[in-house]
Amino acid sequence: MNNIDFKSKNLKVTTFVKGNKPDTDIEPIESLTFGKKMIRVDTQDEIPFFFSYKGEVLGGMRISYNSSLSEDLLKDLGAIIKENGWDPKGLTCYIGPSLTFAFLKVERSLQVELIEKGYRMACKRTSGVDYLDLPVMNMLMLRKLGIPMKNIHISEYGTADDNSLLNSRALGDKGYNVSIATL
Repeated sequence: MNNIDFKSKNLKVTTFVKGNKPDTDIEPIESLTFGKKMIRVDTQDEIPFFFSYKGEVLGGMRISYNSSLSEDLLKDLGAIIKENGWDPKGLTCYIGPSLTFAFLKVERSLQVELIEKGYRMACKRTSGVDYLDLPVMNMLMLRKLGIPMKNIHISEYGTADDNSLLNSRALGDKGYNVSIATL
C-alpha cells in the first residue's frame, strides 16, 4: 500500500500505513519541537502536527485530546512565534491523520465552554449527540495565531475511518502511525 504523503513548497510529510516502516531510526517527539532537519511523530488517534517557517525551520508535535482542550498548540506555537519575531503568514502547517469527530462524543457542557472560547466550528451535534472535531479545533487555534487558511492543510484521512490503512486505539489496534516531516 502507498503511504500518505503531503507535500507543499515548504514542507513534506509522510505517514506510513500499516505494514510500511520508515527507513530511519529517528526518535519520535511528544511535545513541541522545532529547529531539526527531520521530525517524527508517532500517533494512534492523536494528531501529528508539523510546521515550517518560510521553508527554513521545521517543527512539530503530537496533539492529544487533553492538549487540545488545554490549547497547547495555541500557547506553545504562539510563544515560539513571539520569541522568534516570526510573521505568522510565513508558517505552513499540516494537521495529519487522526480520529475524526464521529468517534469523539463529548458532554454538552464541554461544547458550550468551547463555543464560548471561539471553537463553535469544531462542535457538532447530530441527533442530540454532541461531538468534538479536534483537527478543526486545532486549525482554529492556528487561525487565532494569524496563520492564513491557505497555509493550513488538514489530512483527509481518519485513523478509525481508514482502519485498513492506519492504526486506531479506538478500534483496538496496538500499533502506532509513524509520520515523518522534512523541509
